[in-house]
Amino acid sequence: MADTHLQVNHDGSTSERKTSLWPSSKSSQELVLKSIFEHNGWSVSSIQNISGSHWKIKVSCPIKELKLNLYISSIRDESRQPDEFKMQLGTSYPTDEEDGWINLVLGIYAIEEDGYPTEYILSGYEITRYDFSSNPSIRGTRTSGLQKARLIGMYVTEKSVLFRPEYIYYYIESQRNKHFTTIPDNPTTGIIDITKTHSVLATALRTKPFLLLAGISGTGKSQKVQELAFMSCPEELREEDSTTPGNYCLVEVKPNWHDSTELLGYYSALSGRYELTDFIRFTYKALMNHNTPFFLCLDEMNLAPVEQYFAEYLSVLETRKRTVDEEGVKIHTEPLLTKDKFSNCKLNGKVPKQTTGYTLDGDEYDTKPLYSPDDAEIIAYLKKNGLHLPDNLFVIGTVNMDDTTHQFSRKVIDRAFTIEMNGGKMDEMFSAESRNNLEYRAEPLPLSAFKSEFVRAYEVLEDKRFAKYADIITTRIPELLGNSDGTASEDSINGILNGTPFRVSYRVQNELVLYLSVLIENAGFPDDIEPLIGEATLAILMEKVLPRIQGEQKQLETKGKDGKASNVLIDMITLVEGHFKPSDGTTSEIYDKVIKKLNEMDGKLGGYYTNFF
Repeated sequence: MADTHLQVNHDGSTSERKTSLWPSSKSSQELVLKSIFEHNGWSVSSIQNISGSHWKIKVSCPIKELKLNLYISSIRDESRQPDEFKMQLGTSYPTDEEDGWINLVLGIYAIEEDGYPTEYILSGYEITRYDFSSNPSIRGTRTSGLQKARLIGMYVTEKSVLFRPEYIYYYIESQRNKHFTTIPDNPTTGIIDITKTHSVLATALRTKPFLLLAGISGTGKSQKVQELAFMSCPEELREEDSTTPGNYCLVEVKPNWHDSTELLGYYSALSGRYELTDFIRFTYKALMNHNTPFFLCLDEMNLAPVEQYFAEYLSVLETRKRTVDEEGVKIHTEPLLTKDKFSNCKLNGKVPKQTTGYTLDGDEYDTKPLYSPDDAEIIAYLKKNGLHLPDNLFVIGTVNMDDTTHQFSRKVIDRAFTIEMNGGKMDEMFSAESRNNLEYRAEPLPLSAFKSEFVRAYEVLEDKRFAKYADIITTRIPELLGNSDGTASEDSINGILNGTPFRVSYRVQNELVLYLSVLIENAGFPDDIEPLIGEATLAILMEKVLPRIQGEQKQLETKGKDGKASNVLIDMITLVEGHFKPSDGTTSEIYDKVIKKLNEMDGKLGGYYTNFF
């Protein structure tokens, strides 16, 4: 390199100095790459240097996952021109495309401060325009282009696209679509659209994979589950002759379900068969396609007593445990069905031979398969492994509350998120959006859009991305919830619920922190998370606390702060307004929903009994 060259400064100006390169050590380069790819809700799940300039990187955000074959090297001076640079890959360069992976060729230009590179500009090159094997360097990048990219964010030339690192995901998507003419106002937001309703569902599922959709009949509750499946179904699971995505299963609950056999099957000693169910078949299918989200819809879930047919699932759901390995985060459970339950299962049975005579010679029986080939494969797996809940299986129950259905116990409500769906504007059903929701996507939503990343609150606080929030989380969340042992402050949720069976404890606090972590990630890890704490607390109040509250007027009576007769609902309105009411004339949809629901439940007490549903 030349001793001096026309370089770009931090303020966008130029000056003569020696070109600064990015670090030479692979460990330092890895830190730089993580800083480029980890922002605004995106995280690096794995990163590996293959050789030289070649890296394999997996990145994801709540709605998308990318696998990148990245070839990257420093942009350095050309020596022939004072304002010309080149990027040289060396011996590592893309020769072909790997299925499911994106080839990405980048140059990286370092801007130094006090002799050290502290800021970078990237230059993306169109792979098809270059023969890297014969000419692994690209020339023609100019100081003026780097300068413009530094000042305006992105600058397109005939040879390359120059941009600041925060434009990396916009560049990747645009490179694939061959479109760089329009630069968005905020290029770091999610690339795939997801409606507000679907976002609410996805956030709840990323906290816990069991969800209740409650509301009047005919509001499209089961369809919402099917829409999630359409949005995330990969091509290999799309059946040509079927109108249902391969990652979706509808199980209709019947009023006569009083044990778990309708879901978990049973062994017949008489036939030697284990009677499989659609639930088991679908769970096995999810296990065999572990990178795809699978959605099981339990339709009209409360037509039968949920605790009787669903007890095993509810118990095993609480045994989830998080592990991290080179493939990323995995969530494991205790077995829903142990392999011992299948130890006596036979794949083949014996039937008498068909003869024309009166006696049977030799072997008197023929061997006959007891299962279809597909079911035999499942039984063979269960005999060896039992049945666990995979972390890509999401169970969503639909609930209609009327005189023909059963009430939910607090055991069920505690273990789920409850989201109300009571319909919207009638003309919305004619919109293009409502039609498109039941169509496959060219780029399906990845599993990371729905899968839990944490199981316990301490796992969030130990994660380096959330470490800076540890003090405020461990202080504010317990303050807002309050102790469940009767010592809670009156200005807290448990302070209001003291003396009632509705107060909350560790599980709710744990899931509040998990919910908050999703909101923080979606918001791009902002410095101020107080608004997100408010949003998460209101969501937990609406979706986990209020569904627990039901009873007669006398059961809900309290003495307000002024000593006058009140009830827990009125006190909760006062708390919500005091802590979470938007200021400066702004609005909050979740705040409005909570206040509306509290007023609705309080209004029911005029008839001496109230509940959430």
